[in-house]
Amino acid sequence: MVAACVALIAACGDDDSNGNAAGTSSVPPATSTSTDRADDGMCEAFRDIADLDDQFQGELNSLLSEVQTAAQTGDEAAAAAAVDQMVSTFQSLIPTTLEPLLDAYDRLAEAAPELAADAQLVRDFTAEVGQAMADAGSADEVLAGVGDLAEQQGVEAGSAVLRLDEVSRAECDIVIAD
Repeated sequence: MVAACVALIAACGDDDSNGNAAGTSSVPPATSTSTDRADDGMCEAFRDIADLDDQFQGELNSLLSEVQTAAQTGDEAAAAAAVDQMVSTFQSLIPTTLEPLLDAYDRLAEAAPELAADAQLVRDFTAEVGQAMADAGSADEVLAGVGDLAEQQGVEAGSAVLRLDEVSRAECDIVIAD
């Protein structure tokens, strides 16, 4: 059970895929209508998203690594304790990393209204996954909460990230999905 939980969270939190196989978006790219967006707040928001997402993913991957190490021992009690510790530590990341990341998506939507739908979709998915992890009290709850969200909204959110990344690369030279 814990191994399945770790695999699921790793898949949802994997910065390289964003819920999709590399380059597998069948959704048309989001586009910006402006030729110079460097000074309107869009690129600043993209920079913050990239930096905060990297920080968030780094913290999450570190926590997942600890859970995976405990799970590999075969000691279910130790693995469950590691999951509990991960949830507790994750809760401390909410005000320092997750909330600023969500704010950056809000700022992107304000700075580039033509990207607002995708920014809101990714923001909402990120917030819901974060809330599901913060509310979880056990490996079973993490698996259920995050798994349900990934199944229901993961592909759509992943496609939105890829569309936003296309614009961030083209107009700001910033990578948000690598």
